[in-house]
Amino acid sequence: MTDSQAHPDLEQSEDFEPEWPAETPEELGIGTLIGCTLAHADQFPAAQVLRDSFLRHHPGARFVLLRLDGPADGRPDVLVPADIGVDEREFARLAMACTADQLRNVLRPRLLQHLLASGATVLCFEPSVQVFGRFDDLVAGLAPERPVALV
Repeated sequence: MTDSQAHPDLEQSEDFEPEWPAETPEELGIGTLIGCTLAHADQFPAAQVLRDSFLRHHPGARFVLLRLDGPADGRPDVLVPADIGVDEREFARLAMACTADQLRNVLRPRLLQHLLASGATVLCFEPSVQVFGRFDDLVAGLAPERPVALV
């Protein structure tokens, strides 16, 4: 049976309406969607899985990874603290005073501020997350006055 043929078990009535696909963020009028995370070298492989799974389910979006240790590798989707306005001296003090998790927590607002300056809607994830579906319901609840969600 093809989609254009009536299904014999369904009674067609005037009240029957087919299920429409979910609206995409573009159809909802939401600007660019950016996913992001902050990761140390030991979390980098997990963060790459997060990035790949996020982009697989949100093909029109961007994903930014803030690498907290190691040099910049020149990829536009991988930032280092200097890229978000944290100078070397400040970063050295933070790195000495904070544990790895504390450093991520301290720099998260700076990364979000940097990404939100573009006017985008931002979803921030822990690096150990893997995405298995779209975030349409979450993104639909975001607005210009509340453009960020921590997942």
